[in-house]
Amino acid sequence: MKGIPLKLVRQRVRVFKASPSGKMTARIRVNRGNLPAIKLGTARVRLARRGGKLQYRGSVLKVGKYLFRDAFIQQLANGRWHVMRRIDGKNRYPIDVVKIPLSGPLTQAFEDARDHIIAGGNAETAGVCTETTTEVMADPMNRHTQIRQVVLARLREQCGDSATFFDGLPAFVDAQELPAVAVWLSDAQYTGKMTDEDDWQAVLHIAVFIRAQAPDSELDMWMESTIFPALNDVPALSGLIDTLIPLGFNYQRDNEMATWAMAEITYQITYTN
Repeated sequence: MKGIPLKLVRQRVRVFKASPSGKMTARIRVNRGNLPAIKLGTARVRLARRGGKLQYRGSVLKVGKYLFRDAFIQQLANGRWHVMRRIDGKNRYPIDVVKIPLSGPLTQAFEDARDHIIAGGNAETAGVCTETTTEVMADPMNRHTQIRQVVLARLREQCGDSATFFDGLPAFVDAQELPAVAVWLSDAQYTGKMTDEDDWQAVLHIAVFIRAQAPDSELDMWMESTIFPALNDVPALSGLIDTLIPLGFNYQRDNEMATWAMAEITYQITYTN
């Protein structure tokens, strides 16, 4: 972390206070993603002079108090300006955004602080710190899997053995598997609202499948008595997503095989990798 302004590091830490309802523990989330060089300060080009004449070759880009050779400023398709540099060995895209790696230093600093607390003998604080480590060190590539698994685990608690569960949208639902509950994600996309964070949004689907001859009122009963109560109390989900906003409700029936009737509720979720 040497040389990087401390305020840029502090901006990467979010503290979630304990809530009187649900899980009564505070959480700390640390964004360990690479820091774009454009965040280091005002960018300007320092031109080289030779014999009193300006020379473009040998000029350097200065961002704040940091120098970047062979770099330039460019506005990307998302409208943001970034420091760019040509990368050797990249054949298809030989230009990339210049970023400062922070994963190693932030992880090391967090672990050092945790070990110091544990060595001090404060068991209660050490427990909080150890729990926080799990969130900080979580692999962002597994975020979608974690979200589905957390929701499915909560639904299993609510439903017990009365239903079959699917991790993802099933290609086929057999009559012997009914009733069934499926959880899947769609339309995941990068939002880019924060310059130095990988913030995303997606649509979370929870669907109930029952026999095709059942009326819609039976689907409504499943949603009201089982699905909604479960989704209103998923403490583990708060550590994986930032927001959960209802989008819509849909009924559907199997028109080909007349095997199932389905009710589906969708939510828009936002999360940071």
